[in-house]
Amino acid sequence: MLYESLGSSLILTCMLLSAYDRIYLRTRYTLINHYLVLFRMSHDNDNRPSSTNQGGGEAALSPNQANDNNDNNSNNFSFKYTESGGLTSRYLLISFDSNTNILTSSTDISGSNLSQKTVPDSDKQELKDTIMQNNFFECKADYPPEKEDDPSLVAYSLAITIGDKTHTTAWTNTSRERPDSISNIVAAIRRIAAKEKVV
Repeated sequence: MLYESLGSSLILTCMLLSAYDRIYLRTRYTLINHYLVLFRMSHDNDNRPSSTNQGGGEAALSPNQANDNNDNNSNNFSFKYTESGGLTSRYLLISFDSNTNILTSSTDISGSNLSQKTVPDSDKQELKDTIMQNNFFECKADYPPEKEDDPSLVAYSLAITIGDKTHTTAWTNTSRERPDSISNIVAAIRRIAAKEKVV
């Protein structure tokens, strides 16, 4: 009697396992098929030419539109110069954005005392020429100080964007490796800011 019961249980277990295997394999096969369909759809979309506008998608840019975008990028010019710290906790910000043609200056970190002026094209071009002639985009990103715990330490930073190029560099009043080219650019920024009376 015991052997008959064990035999029946064994047969039932085998039947259940067989049914489970069939369900598992069927489910797995279905998932694989769905994945292959999605993969083919994605692959077809990737290989679809961008100039075709199917289903209301974005149309390709015309040559004139592409040229306009390139012109806007090439004319894009902005900078942000800051200096802060020292024994007197001084702060200075001078910034410019060609989209607004506004030169901004502030001596308060909160920005409560902003001075703003428009900049003539001649001054903008002079500054861009100074930046390019002094190879700003080839400068290192950081020129560390000799001693970081110096209370008289003044930190400087300069971020510039011209066209599709953007670069930021930082230094201090005790940085020995800072090139003279950065000083030349800062001097030009200060000269234009003083000329426009925003500092």
